Amino acid sequence: MIKKPNVIEKWQKRNKYGRPGTPLSATKIAIHYTGKPDVDGDKTVSYFNNVVANGYKIGNRYIFASSHYVIGLGGEIYQLIPTNEICYATNSANSYAIAIEVATTGSDNHYTDLTYKSMVHLC
Repeated sequence: MIKKPNVIEKWQKRNKYGRPGTPLSATKIAIHYTGKPDVDGDKTVSYFNNVVANGYKIGNRYIFASSHYVIGLGGEIYQLIPTNEICYATNSANSYAIAIEVATTGSDNHYTDLTYKSMVHLC
C-alpha cells in the first residue's frame, strides 16, 4: 500500500482572483515552477492567499493566480484549493487540470531532491 503524503492545509478563501469556486472534473496534472529561485513554499502560499486573493494589481491589470498544491524546497506539500474546484495556474488547462506549483533553487530553477520526491509522491 502506498502511504498518502502529508499535506498541510492552507485553504485560500473564495475570491475572484484565485479561488472562484468553479467546479473541476480533473483529467490532467499541471506542474509549474514558481520562477522565483530560492523562494520557499510558505512564501508562495502567502503570496497566493494574502496578496493575490485580495486583489493584487500590476499596472492597471489584476493578477489571477493560484494553485491546488504548492511544494516547498524541503518537500513540504501545501494544499490551497480543493481538487474539485478550478484554480488559475495555467493559460489553457485551468478547466481540466490539478495544478502543482513547485519551489526551485538557483538561477537554473532546479528542483531539490525533496521537492522532486514530494512531487512524485503527490502525483
